[in-house]
Amino acid sequence: MSGSARIAPMSGSARIELRGIAKRFGETVVLHGIDLSIAPGEFFSLLGPSGCGKTTTLRIIAGLEAPDAGRVHVDGRDITDMSPGERDAAMVFQSYALYPHMTVAGNIGFPLRMVGTARAEIERLVTQAARRVGIEPLLARRPGQLSGGQQQRVALARAIVRSPRLFLLDEPLSNLDAKLRVQTRTEVKQLQRALGVTTIYVTHDQEEAMSLSDRMAIFVDGRIVQIGTPEEVFGKPASTTVAGFLGSPPMNLLPARLRGAMLEIEGHRLALPYPFGGEDRSVVAGIRPGDITIGEAGLPATVELAEPQGESVIVDLRFGGAALKARIFSGVRFREGQEVQIGIDPARVHLFNADGQRLDATAGASSNR
Repeated sequence: MSGSARIAPMSGSARIELRGIAKRFGETVVLHGIDLSIAPGEFFSLLGPSGCGKTTTLRIIAGLEAPDAGRVHVDGRDITDMSPGERDAAMVFQSYALYPHMTVAGNIGFPLRMVGTARAEIERLVTQAARRVGIEPLLARRPGQLSGGQQQRVALARAIVRSPRLFLLDEPLSNLDAKLRVQTRTEVKQLQRALGVTTIYVTHDQEEAMSLSDRMAIFVDGRIVQIGTPEEVFGKPASTTVAGFLGSPPMNLLPARLRGAMLEIEGHRLALPYPFGGEDRSVVAGIRPGDITIGEAGLPATVELAEPQGESVIVDLRFGGAALKARIFSGVRFREGQEVQIGIDPARVHLFNADGQRLDATAGASSNR
């Protein structure tokens, strides 16, 4: 997609508002009152595990599903009851949904033929879209002659050929191998930036969402549990649910006791750099694997397993009665049963109430930011 950055952005992009969107399939409630606002030109990801409602949300925005309650607005206009063709949105499906009997050019130009665009204009727009995604030499081929990555680019070209104001992508990279997936997500981001089009991207891959998104909504069981930039949701998870989902490995979550500015974990005390109000109470302490060090001094722990990851190693530790994972970026080798000393920086410990909600670092109040 090397030529995409030199092409002028599209003329407009949409502001999306979801208000109280609810959906059930039979007795199963899939969405519980989704509220969401997406700014024009924003790359916004819907992130969550399989079955959490993110694809259903995308299909409601596209008009492929009707909500049981709530409304969808684009630039202040209610489009809830409009057909998909009236929404000025283009969608890329996980399966790409290419027509096997058509050439690449035929697949890309299909949306234009459906609205009666002149043949010469179709050829011009198809060539331009193909050039944007780097597949112009493939226009005469059929999908069966293409690799998975090439098919994915055809689907992208078909989506952008008529300059939509809203770009919807449902797990578009999940069928690609790991190396191509990393390469293609960079190209997707560059393409979106060049086009300036509002993009809503569904994925279960947190690394993908973190690298692509301006902001993201994290879905769990049909509800949005946090909205924010990648830095916000990773740096300040709103709950143990979010903390236990983000990160590879995710955050260690340990029962602890909070006494003012003193935190007790597994019989060991850590002096926090700030006091918390309220009485002594049970909390959950969250510690990122990358924030644990192993050295000559610290708290006693035992190595249970070491998993080399190339430039780092994931070390499974037994810390009192708790299991911990540490990500270590040194060349030190660890053996099972080895007694070690671990360091935990109190300033980097995340604290959550017993109900799982984040504790405010200054006043001890719950925070859902």
